[in-house]
Amino acid sequence: MEGFNLSKIKDLERERKLLKETIERLNRKFDDKVKELSLIRRISDSLIHALNIKKVCIELVKIVIDEINAENCSLMLYDRGSRKLVLRAAKGQMDEKVRYFEKLKANGKGFKIGEGIAGIVAKNKKTIRVVDTKTDERFINHRYNSENIGSILCLPLIFKGKIIGVFNLSHPEKYAFSEEDERILTIIANQAAIVMSTVLPVEELKISNQRLKEALGKLKKAEKMLEEYSKNLEKMVEEKTVELRESEEKYRNLFEDANDGIITLDLDYHITSVNRKFEEILSKCRKELIGKPIFDVLEVVDTGENFLDKMKDITEKNMPFSYEIKIQTPTGIKILDINSSYMFYRDKLEGIQQIYRDVTEKKLLQNQLIQSEKLASIGELVSGVAHELNNPLSIISGYSELLKKDKELSKKHKKKIDKINKAVNRGIKIVENLLSFAREKPLEMKKINIQKIIEKTIEIRDYELKVNNIKVIRDFQEDLEETYGDPYKLQQVFLNLINNSYDAIKKTKKKGIIKIKTYSSKGNIIVEFIDDGPGIPEEIQDKIFDPFFTTKEIGEGTGLGLSLSYGIIKNHNGSISLDTAFLEGTKFVIKLPIIKEKPPGKKEPCKFTGDIKKVKRILVVDDEESILELSREILETEGYVVDTADTGRKAQKLIEKFNYDVVISDIKIPGEIGGKELYLFIRSIKPELIDKVVFITGDKISPDTRQFLSEVNNPYIDKPFKIKTYLNTIRKILSKK
Repeated sequence: MEGFNLSKIKDLERERKLLKETIERLNRKFDDKVKELSLIRRISDSLIHALNIKKVCIELVKIVIDEINAENCSLMLYDRGSRKLVLRAAKGQMDEKVRYFEKLKANGKGFKIGEGIAGIVAKNKKTIRVVDTKTDERFINHRYNSENIGSILCLPLIFKGKIIGVFNLSHPEKYAFSEEDERILTIIANQAAIVMSTVLPVEELKISNQRLKEALGKLKKAEKMLEEYSKNLEKMVEEKTVELRESEEKYRNLFEDANDGIITLDLDYHITSVNRKFEEILSKCRKELIGKPIFDVLEVVDTGENFLDKMKDITEKNMPFSYEIKIQTPTGIKILDINSSYMFYRDKLEGIQQIYRDVTEKKLLQNQLIQSEKLASIGELVSGVAHELNNPLSIISGYSELLKKDKELSKKHKKKIDKINKAVNRGIKIVENLLSFAREKPLEMKKINIQKIIEKTIEIRDYELKVNNIKVIRDFQEDLEETYGDPYKLQQVFLNLINNSYDAIKKTKKKGIIKIKTYSSKGNIIVEFIDDGPGIPEEIQDKIFDPFFTTKEIGEGTGLGLSLSYGIIKNHNGSISLDTAFLEGTKFVIKLPIIKEKPPGKKEPCKFTGDIKKVKRILVVDDEESILELSREILETEGYVVDTADTGRKAQKLIEKFNYDVVISDIKIPGEIGGKELYLFIRSIKPELIDKVVFITGDKISPDTRQFLSEVNNPYIDKPFKIKTYLNTIRKILSKK
């Protein structure tokens, strides 16, 4: 009996548990059904606004946002006219409220059926739920991968088998949308489709009425204008005929004789008239131009914007515009300023008038001026830095050379001195490059064959070019005229351009081509350097000649190569430019004038290799104590008697007191008496000593210093100096009788 009761109790317990689970399941279904009915009721309530589509759309998006875990929600409706899904309402993460978009302002913009996620959902009439856009095959390489979208839920709105629109939801996190979310959104979408089937016809009717009203207004306006014109037509024709004939004659003369190119276009952008200047700009006759679309006539190579869209603004938006373009013509690339305006006849848009001004030369001069100003300002800075480095470099170089002569110095220390000397020489070379950039050194003009210089330059890099599969193609004009120039400076320019092409090709390709072309044109030698590398990005093309600008890694380049090249070519009265219209790599064009007679040269620093047996006394004047000490040691080692002065005043007193065989003076000495004033003092009290004055300077870049050295014609020593140069200059002075 007890066993029976226990078994019965267990059965009852199981039945009770099953009954509880059944009740809970029924309760959940009941809750879901209540929720569904609540949603249906809420959507049905929106029918209260059935005549106001704006309120309906906003309310539907609010319902979705309230019910579904979505950060972004948009409602797109299918527009039968444009056959596109058009955005009508949306709310994003950053939006405080739902935004509404008028259909009339959409202007046909939206998704075509089958285009994008929404378009695919509309086409297939099936829901798309993506739990992770980064792994879903449908979205790999899709634009959503680059956006902050982790998951997507997109459902169609269908009524009687026809697509009404699409709900599009997204969330930055993956797995944001569940099957339950999809079920709820399906309920909302089904009810929304029913609501929209009522609302959309009302909107279409409103739009049709509005368009009809506008059309009737335009029709009435046109009828009124026609009536007014009819009343006065005969009188207007009679009066205007005479005026028109006179006006046409004046306009024709102005039109044909204008300094700018002028054309007229019809509303389809076909040329209806051109003047002589426009023919000249394009190097074409008007028979080749009249009737042709302007886009076929102008071979535009560089605009920065869509030229066609810009042109269409004038008719579609009634917006006159000024524009600059580059075009290819039989005579080369030209830069044109275009001013376009519409032409009206009796308040009707009849066509377009355009004025073309050739600003090629103006732009070239402007760019040259800008570049010159940049180089001048940087050059001034560079020369100051170089001048400050000259004295310490002179001291280190001088003392390291003196130490090497010390017989008691061990081999170990001599090696260390050699390393110091090597480092100093590198510093001196850097200073020389900086001063060269600042155009400190005059050109050594010689009669040259440009093509031979190019060949010698190619030889320098021939091995590296061949090893890296870079082929050099020569396109040289036969019997190219010779000219005068500095062969070493020009070789520096050519080598820099070859190096740049080599670096560009080597970094991006396994092999490449460098083409060098030479020819003569209008009294100039033209040299073109062309490579098939990646080219120079448009955004940095205007910076490439700027000093210290480089795209190379630290340690790979100084950024002075092209600016130095620019200065060298300019000093040759030539030009160097980047052909921005060349799109198959990089193309530099150098233009050098053909010079038939050697230009006058400039005085070089003294060089002498002879010996002087004896010098009684030398005076050294410099405000740097270390330079004075170094000079004393150098000269006394050679057996000279040396006096030093660190100011111009002290030097004057010593010159009055002693008879010197040589006076070595810095040009720039602080105080009232500088090197120039000391020179004038010597000329006034001891004119026989004036030819024995040697100047030492680290500031030869200064225009004042250059002019002074040119006027006095005395020898000078550049800082930093080598002991050999220093002594040879003094020996040459002492050798004069």
